[in-house]
Amino acid sequence: TEVAVIQIPAGDLPIAKLGDSDQCRVGEWVLSIGNPLELQSTVTAGIISAKERQINILRDVYSVENFIQTDAAINPGNSGGALVNLRGEVIGMNTAIATETGYNSGYGFAIPINLARKIMSDLIHKGRVERGYLGISMQDIDEKKARALALSQPTGVFVDRVLQDGPAAAAGIRPKDVILKVDNQPVSKSNQVQALVAKRNPNESVQLTVLRRGQQQNIQVILGQRESASSGIHRNSSSKRYEDLGITSETLTREKARTFGYSGKMGVLVTKIERLSPADEAGLNEDDVIVEINNFRIQSKSDFQRAIGALPHGAVSIFTVVRGNDEFHLFVEILR
Repeated sequence: TEVAVIQIPAGDLPIAKLGDSDQCRVGEWVLSIGNPLELQSTVTAGIISAKERQINILRDVYSVENFIQTDAAINPGNSGGALVNLRGEVIGMNTAIATETGYNSGYGFAIPINLARKIMSDLIHKGRVERGYLGISMQDIDEKKARALALSQPTGVFVDRVLQDGPAAAAGIRPKDVILKVDNQPVSKSNQVQALVAKRNPNESVQLTVLRRGQQQNIQVILGQRESASSGIHRNSSSKRYEDLGITSETLTREKARTFGYSGKMGVLVTKIERLSPADEAGLNEDDVIVEINNFRIQSKSDFQRAIGALPHGAVSIFTVVRGNDEFHLFVEILR
C-alpha cells in the first residue's frame, strides 16, 4: 500500500482530524494539501472524481489498490500530503498521478484514510501489518463474462482459483463462484474485495454472499494470515484446428504431458493460437492445457470437439486451463 509510519519527537503539534473515507462520495468537494514543485504548503481544490480505482502501480502480489481519484491539482511533491473534505477531515493520503508529462493532468490518486489508519495502527502496536487472507484469485466481471455466467448484468467478482488448504477452501468457496457481497456490502471489482479483507485481521470472520449455479448463499470464512509475496498467486499432424476460436490443439498424451511438465493431467494441449482470434483475446497461450469447458470435463480431443460443437454462436464459455503449476479460468466467446 506504500504507507509508512514516522515518529517525530516533538510536543504541542497540531493534529489533523481523520475522517471516514468510506463515507466520501463522488462529486464531493475536496482539498489537496502538500508541497508541489517545492511550493511549500500549497492548497488546491477539486472534486472526488471516482472511488475504488486500481491503477496497477504496486507490483507486490498482495498489494491493495483502492484509490480515491480526484481532479484537485496534484504534482510531484504532493505525495504524502492530505486530501481533506470541506469539514477539514483527512480522508486520503495523496500518492500518485496519471500523466503523460509528469505533471498534473487532472487525475490524482489518494490512499483512503481508513486503509492507511489500519496500517498505521498495526505498525505502531504490532511492528508489522497483519492482513486478513482469503486464499483466492479473482477476476472482474464484464458484459461478456456476465453472459457466460447467466447474470442479468455485470455484477460481483468471479472466483478464478481457490488455493488448497486456504481459508476460502476450508469454508467451501469454489472456483466459478461469484462473490456478490462482503459482509453485506455489494462488490463489483476484485480490488474492492481485497480492500475489505485487508481492513480485517487474521482469525476474524467475514461473510461472503456468493452465487453458485444460480443459487445465492452466505458463507462464513475465518480469515487466515497473509503470506509473504513469494508464496502468492501468480498468474503435429494429429492436431485439429478450430477456425471459429483460433485454436490448434491435440490430445494431451502421457508423453506430451511429461515433456511439458503436466504429468497426471488429462485434456487437450494448445499447440497454436491465431493472433487476434477469440482464444487470443481471452488470454489462451500455446502449451496451455484445456481441462474443462463450462462444467464439462475435457479428457481427449473428441471431448473438446463435442463441447465446442454444442456451443451456439455468440456464447461465452468458461475454459478451465492449466498453465505450469496454475489452474485458472478464461472466458472465450464462440464465433461461427
